[in-house]
Amino acid sequence: MNHVYPRAVLDAGFSDYEDAVLYGSARAAGASAIVTRNCKDFTRSTLPVFTPELLLAALHADLG
Repeated sequence: MNHVYPRAVLDAGFSDYEDAVLYGSARAAGASAIVTRNCKDFTRSTLPVFTPELLLAALHADLG
């Protein structure tokens, strides 16, 4: 982590700091999605956001 990272996290527009850090970390790591039980906190995400159940259903449909 460098000094630019915390600023980018804060500028992401999330009202909850921990959600912003999770989002920023996911982007920095190159994640293709976020899995959380609280999707409503990630409405500003540019990544797809899934509950665990929705992710399993999506994976099952892709394999189906």
